[in-house]
Amino acid sequence: MKILLAIPTRESIHAATVHWMTGMLKGGDVELFIGWTGRGVEEARNQIVKYFLKSNYTHLLMVDDDVVPSIGMPIPITVDADILSFPTPVVLDGQKQLNAYKIIDGQYIPYGLNTGSAFEVDAVGGGCLLIRRGVFEEIEAPFSALKKPDGTWHMSEDLFFCKRAKDKNFSIYADFEHKSEHYSKHPLLLMKNGV
Repeated sequence: MKILLAIPTRESIHAATVHWMTGMLKGGDVELFIGWTGRGVEEARNQIVKYFLKSNYTHLLMVDDDVVPSIGMPIPITVDADILSFPTPVVLDGQKQLNAYKIIDGQYIPYGLNTGSAFEVDAVGGGCLLIRRGVFEEIEAPFSALKKPDGTWHMSEDLFFCKRAKDKNFSIYADFEHKSEHYSKHPLLLMKNGV
């Protein structure tokens, strides 16, 4: 496995992410690419994918600029997945949840703060993803938000990417044993619910 480590950013990279990044770069055959844009995360993610497809890397490890994975080198591959998430916490309806979802009646329902192993899910957030090259060879401009006819936001770029990947029969797994920290404003894994 040959990995490109990429950080999409709009502003700056959190100090804890930089610290984790430097450890990853010392740990193996990994190159770092920072996708910077002043316009939005979609553009930064797609800029990274274009760079990745011009390289000879087999996998892209994309880590948001405010995320610190619990993984190091070598990356623990617990399942054979096209897209593997090391989920990050997010706050939804005032509750901490991990950004891995099942779809029930068209609604994205988070799995909560599950612990344990990796299993197949319907969608994941883009905080920390390990993605095989073949996925990007099949999905053009993979990270694009789905907009309603009036131009308002309908589905984020990461969830729409997962929908498009599932439509092409790519597998998506979340590894709940190797969660990532999300420094939204504070480290969310460390905070209590009801934030």
